[in-house]
Amino acid sequence: MAQLIKMKDYASRYEHHFLHQNAEFLSAKQAYWQRMKTDWMIANKSGPKAPEDEPLEKNSRMGKAVNRLKWWKHEEEEEVEITESDAYLFFKGKTLEELKDIFYDNWFLIQLEWASSTISEISMMDPKLKYDYRLRTLLRELPDTYFVMYYPVFHTKQTTMEGAITIIGPVGIDVIHILEGTMYSVFEPADSRFWKEYVNQKQHTFVSPVLALKRTMNVVEAVLKQAGTTFPAQATVVSPASIIDNREILYAHTADKREYKRWMEKRITNPSPVKNRQLFSAEALMEQTATVSVLRSEIYSPDGYGE
Repeated sequence: MAQLIKMKDYASRYEHHFLHQNAEFLSAKQAYWQRMKTDWMIANKSGPKAPEDEPLEKNSRMGKAVNRLKWWKHEEEEEVEITESDAYLFFKGKTLEELKDIFYDNWFLIQLEWASSTISEISMMDPKLKYDYRLRTLLRELPDTYFVMYYPVFHTKQTTMEGAITIIGPVGIDVIHILEGTMYSVFEPADSRFWKEYVNQKQHTFVSPVLALKRTMNVVEAVLKQAGTTFPAQATVVSPASIIDNREILYAHTADKREYKRWMEKRITNPSPVKNRQLFSAEALMEQTATVSVLRSEIYSPDGYGE
């Protein structure tokens, strides 16, 4: 599961001590999975260890698992008492594949928290991101050795600019734009500024995704040059469900539904560990991003939410 290091202009734990956060991600993810798998094995091989009405101890193995599952809740929700029997019933009968889905769903939410807050700062994250299918899929499919910047906002010479999705892998950087179409959609560049989508005998004109890719590529190349490093970067228009035609006139590479699986598998099966140039490049790009946040102390009073 790839590491989400930046979203938009949100605060991120990766902004400070990048190397430490990378190591923390790997160890915490492994420990989280092992604890959850152990709890699942206990639930499917033995009954609950406490009476049904006994409150779940916070330090018990099953208790920790259930508390982790319910951590992502709104402040105004009532606290629900969870018993050991509840935890047992939650894991009981679930297959290993179902357990993996639960794990990935919960770890995704943890990643959102890490990419929208630090110990001292917090950003107001768009709640829609919790249901962003493409972000979930991208993080789940790519290996741990990939760093994802999801529409990061970069500082430029005179202003800020929202960039395209930027993926820093062990052997290079992918700057991608995802075209969301139907299985019947055909995308085609009309000229240097506009594209067309043909679907159900209708056509729709929209601004070329290549323009955003060029702007982001310019920022990436300038940042790496200023940092005194070189790292291959490639712009790609991705359309997992649709077809892209007339690609010979493009500035960017493409990966439509005929090639997307192969494009992704090339990255999934890449056995390379995290490289020094990759870490250096990721840190340099993070330093160029903008952050809008507030201090936690300005939001939370000592005895609750707000003043």
